[in-house]
Amino acid sequence: MAEPRCLASSGVGWTLAIVEVGEIVLVAWMALSSIVVLALGPLAVSVVRRIRLFERLDPPPLETWPMLSVIVPACNEEATIGDALATLLAQDYPALEIIVVNDRSTDRTGEVVRRVASDDPRVLVIDVERLPEGWLGKVHALKVGSDRASGDFMLFTDADIHFEDDALRRAVAFADQDELDHLAILPKFIAPSFWLRSLIVSFGAGFLMSMGAHRVGIPGTRFYVGVGAFNLVRRSALARSEGLEWLRMEVGDDVGLGLLLHRAGARAGFLVAGEMISVTWYPTVAAMIRGLEKNMYGIACSYRLHRLFIAVPTSVAILLGPLVAITQLDRPWLMGMGITAFLAAGAYHLTIGRMARLGVVESLVAPWGVFVLLYIVVRSAYYCIKNGGVHWRGTFYPLDALRKGQRLGL
Repeated sequence: MAEPRCLASSGVGWTLAIVEVGEIVLVAWMALSSIVVLALGPLAVSVVRRIRLFERLDPPPLETWPMLSVIVPACNEEATIGDALATLLAQDYPALEIIVVNDRSTDRTGEVVRRVASDDPRVLVIDVERLPEGWLGKVHALKVGSDRASGDFMLFTDADIHFEDDALRRAVAFADQDELDHLAILPKFIAPSFWLRSLIVSFGAGFLMSMGAHRVGIPGTRFYVGVGAFNLVRRSALARSEGLEWLRMEVGDDVGLGLLLHRAGARAGFLVAGEMISVTWYPTVAAMIRGLEKNMYGIACSYRLHRLFIAVPTSVAILLGPLVAITQLDRPWLMGMGITAFLAAGAYHLTIGRMARLGVVESLVAPWGVFVLLYIVVRSAYYCIKNGGVHWRGTFYPLDALRKGQRLGL
């Protein structure tokens, strides 16, 4: 009868050992993830504080202003492009042409821009009726516009961006003063709801950190950036590069332009705008989720499923650790680590929110947005794999073609 008791005792011992090991692993996970978040917080705040604000710059006026060509690709933008063009035409820049590329629009975009062009000779409208094989629509529109541009500088922007009257003059003067070949400016994102503003803070925080935006333009660094709302490019620098054809299937075309110019040795700069350049990006959180569905899998995971399986669980584990640690009332030291890590993350997002002139509360709760952004990446991957590609502005792009044409390795 002693043998069964021995086996039972052994089984209990193994169970207790497994429980103890599991508890050690759980505590180690909460502690290590809290340390990671805690370390990233001060670093992130330092990064943001080293990024310059566009409004605070006051470069001297140029003796001779170079011709500036503003290139606006537009596909079904009738709701926004009229007001956006009005802000461009109100600019005090003395040598300006605006090229609108109407990319196969099926709404009233063409009618709106032609009416504007009839009233102002600075506006040129180009209609694209057919998309060549092997090109994304927007990249092709940018190429068409740049081929017709006559400016020494070209500004690639979107059809919903609003500019204060002196924004272009300041930007060109700053680029000339610092001898920049490429100037990217992140606009102010206008959002109507509390949760959307909070999510945008989270998106901005991830963008600035992942791009190393504070180090863009430092000689010898590998960092580059691009912003669809404002990519100012010196024509001679683009001519030295492999050209926009190199980006013809790159869904992250704005950042891809930064990479293209970086490879050509262009000198770059990055700024964050306040009120001088702005955009109402998405009207709701749901619209933002749907809008980013087309490209987040490619941008975040390079259309590689194994990267998704590594990045998402790792990010969730790091983010959840401090939150679980806060609940450990029987381990005050661990609870303290979780609280400190959470405060560090809040401080970073608060810094971003202040830069974007957003409220304190919506900035402090912005870390929740990381989970939404991860959901967007997973959703984007699901639909891309399910459909075998991406539907974008009325055109289907196969997954294999997107993989082969991708240039970013973010």
